[in-house]
Amino acid sequence: MNVYLTSKHGNDWTINDLFLEMTHTLRDKYKANIYYNKEQRQNLKEFDYLLSDCEIAVYDENIDSLKAISYSESRTKLWDIFLTRNNSKDILVVLHQDQWGLRPINRDNLNFSLKRTTFYSFVPNLNMRYFYNKRRALTYKEMNNEMFFRCTTGRSDVKALTELSIINEEFHPLPMHEYLLKAIQYKVGLAIPGVAELCHRDLDYMGIGLPVLRFEYAQDYNPNLIPNYHYISVDRENLPKDSHLDLHGGPEYVEKYIRRYNEVNEDYKFLDFISKNAYKYYQENCTPENRVNLMLKKLEL
Repeated sequence: MNVYLTSKHGNDWTINDLFLEMTHTLRDKYKANIYYNKEQRQNLKEFDYLLSDCEIAVYDENIDSLKAISYSESRTKLWDIFLTRNNSKDILVVLHQDQWGLRPINRDNLNFSLKRTTFYSFVPNLNMRYFYNKRRALTYKEMNNEMFFRCTTGRSDVKALTELSIINEEFHPLPMHEYLLKAIQYKVGLAIPGVAELCHRDLDYMGIGLPVLRFEYAQDYNPNLIPNYHYISVDRENLPKDSHLDLHGGPEYVEKYIRRYNEVNEDYKFLDFISKNAYKYYQENCTPENRVNLMLKKLEL
């Protein structure tokens, strides 16, 4: 068994930590050969494919089985490899399936297993429970009456929401621990999609128990994120279920954000319900204690 992964210099995201721990587990359990390139993209030599640092691949030549995970926001050649092989022993795990253009795929023609996953907080070296506990020590009346949102890449509706004093948005970046210490002072955190629908931001909020307010997810995730249970869902009446359009927004989107926030702003029982469910989801699926075994189970390793 051969395991392949890449790590770009300076990148220390949670997915990179996940992949690294997976390699240790596979080496200990199967005596797997690890091919880990820290300087450039690692070549998946059996298929002549240069892995991105958001991908990991496991190839067992004895049974001709390829298993891989990709958190890429767009389709890569990895998909073409799986589609060409169409091998019943292969498993591909992806997050951003609609950005890959896979929604119209007829799964009846796929012999390999195509599986969904969930996402994680941005960095691996923070104890999210610490921030969750500090937030729980606050009363809702002590919390800020705007929604929390910070972003360095910009979102279309941010200017309008800031001018209306609905969010606190500022553009200068903060170290993650300072970012989370600010976030816990708010009742609600706003989430707007980026290039991909599910952002690190959503899971950062969930990990500290900050209720996420956003339009209902257009995609399915595994485990699934349930509207008005794991997050505060904004209704899509007269709007398409399309995360790309959510990103670009417009007056009708701003109006719906404001209306939903005003509905829940002082419903402390509901906010507490969302906070606890979101935190439980994070603890069960995204913590170092659980995420590796859950991912290996998806890969059937």
